[in-house]
Amino acid sequence: MIDHLTFSQTALAALLLLLFAGFWGCPTISLVCELTGTLTKRIFLDKLALQMARLGTLIHLGVWAGGVASCLLVCSLYPPLLALSWQHALWLFPLLGLSLTGTILIVLVFTTWKHFKKAKKPLHIALGFAGLLCLKPLFWVSAMIIRFQFLAQNNQPVPFLPPLDSTFWPLAIQWIFTVITLAAILGSIYLLIRRNRDDFGRDYYKFALQVCAKWAVFPLIGMVIACFWLAVLAFPQIGFPAPPSLLAAIAIRAFSLMPCLIIWILLIRNPNPLRFKGMILTTGLLAWIFLLGTITTLYEIIARHTGLYPPHTFTRELLTYLGLG
Repeated sequence: MIDHLTFSQTALAALLLLLFAGFWGCPTISLVCELTGTLTKRIFLDKLALQMARLGTLIHLGVWAGGVASCLLVCSLYPPLLALSWQHALWLFPLLGLSLTGTILIVLVFTTWKHFKKAKKPLHIALGFAGLLCLKPLFWVSAMIIRFQFLAQNNQPVPFLPPLDSTFWPLAIQWIFTVITLAAILGSIYLLIRRNRDDFGRDYYKFALQVCAKWAVFPLIGMVIACFWLAVLAFPQIGFPAPPSLLAAIAIRAFSLMPCLIIWILLIRNPNPLRFKGMILTTGLLAWIFLLGTITTLYEIIARHTGLYPPHTFTRELLTYLGLG
């Protein structure tokens, strides 16, 4: 376990989480938009589903390429890790194989888009749904294994399924909602990038940006509920008032999320959301800052909740630098 969570470590983890949010979130938004567009016969929804499918494909290919390159590099530098991976081959390789199958299906959804006309749309939607089902275990099985390895440090038996009063559930549920919001942010930025390449007309981009903004806003309800759930479970170990370093991490989350919320409301309510290109690009930076605060907050909370490692994060140095520590 890392004894001191530095800013560079947190920043890199935030970038990776933003990428993995697109890995799961973009195909989800694409599938729902395609299904809704087929049922309501709204062509703009189908076009948005196509662009989100393309973005999801690019992210999937990038994640797998980066993952393979990273594994080869790490195994060449630390050969014992290769032997360790073989010890976990019973669950590791089937999980990776299932996830790779999901990626192949997601790529097929995008590459066969024009070949599946109206009569074959149900088959195309089923293809995307099967791809998402293959990807789900990558999150849940990995989360369960990380939880087991984490809690096994205190040499106590760990149940297979976490109890209802475990912090695992609010953390997992919060991540599910966060993925959708972050994927919507990536999608809105991607729309701006493809504005001149995919010239679907000004009316389409007005519609698509507003839909992405709604996808970003509505999951916040679930995120807030999960946050309160986590606070209730962790409060006895944290105490009141909360430590300054934890409050600073929570403040980073709040002060990065609030501007995003204002921007999304402006996009939804304004008849010409393309006027706010700078603000839309800013949401990407704010999303990364939000993940900085999220990782630091969870690190602090879990440290105090379990007592397995010291809650030492970069927010202590930040408070000292600002003269508040």
